[in-house]
Amino acid sequence: MGAKASFLSTANSQPNGSGGAKYQDWYGISRNVSWCAAFVCYVANKSGCGNIVPKTANLFFEAFDNFLLLHQLFPLCIQ
Repeated sequence: MGAKASFLSTANSQPNGSGGAKYQDWYGISRNVSWCAAFVCYVANKSGCGNIVPKTANLFFEAFDNFLLLHQLFPLCIQ
């Protein structure tokens, strides 16, 4: 399975409506911090795409920089 399929399969396997506590806890961030970027990092890590979307200390800015520099995964996800 390629990176795109693995990432999407892992994301789709997450329960709907469960909130972000699971992803905030995995990432080690406060419960009053938005969890959407932590979800993306969690899915990337679990699907073997952690080298494309790494878990970083500076979540938003590092993820944005990686998106700009390594914009390989996200365009594939919308095709």
